[in-house]
Amino acid sequence: MNELRKPIELSEDEEKQIQEFPKNLADLCAGKSDICIHCHERVHELKQVGRCVYAYPCGCRQYQGTVPERWKPKKKLHPYFQEQLEREEKQ
Repeated sequence: MNELRKPIELSEDEEKQIQEFPKNLADLCAGKSDICIHCHERVHELKQVGRCVYAYPCGCRQYQGTVPERWKPKKKLHPYFQEQLEREEKQ
């Protein structure tokens, strides 16, 4: 019962994934990447559910915290104001 546990042996691929995890999470939050940190599928949006943030469409939980501004949906403007904004951007 009181046996010491042996260290888990990881493959080179698993070691690489563990080492890259913090960078991948930081890139996702900063908007530099749109790849899920767990299943490596493309993320279309991040959703806040309670204290957790989930990636969609895969549904993987990414982390606890809030959705970064880059991932928050843009508010839809009335068509008149949208046209006005587009005209201003062209000038």
